[in-house]
Amino acid sequence: MPKTTPTMTVAPSPVPVGTTSITVNGTGFKPASLVLVDFSHLRAQEVMTDADGNFTHVHNYTWSGTGNAGVNAYIQKQGDWVKVATATFTVV
Repeated sequence: MPKTTPTMTVAPSPVPVGTTSITVNGTGFKPASLVLVDFSHLRAQEVMTDADGNFTHVHNYTWSGTGNAGVNAYIQKQGDWVKVATATFTVV
């Protein structure tokens, strides 16, 4: 079975100013594993992938400014958190 590269998407896209939550979808991660979802300026959240290596995380936050933003996904390798995926989005 070929190895997949973890990826993430953000919805809605673009994110309208005033939106109070966004959904982060991840695919291609190790099944039943811990992923750290980090928005850099907000508290990181731990999520578990399902049996297929996917996750859905709803992040509650009121998006009040416009511009580009991003979210990173980290997994643990040999005791360290390693960034494996990034999704960028625009707040309009």
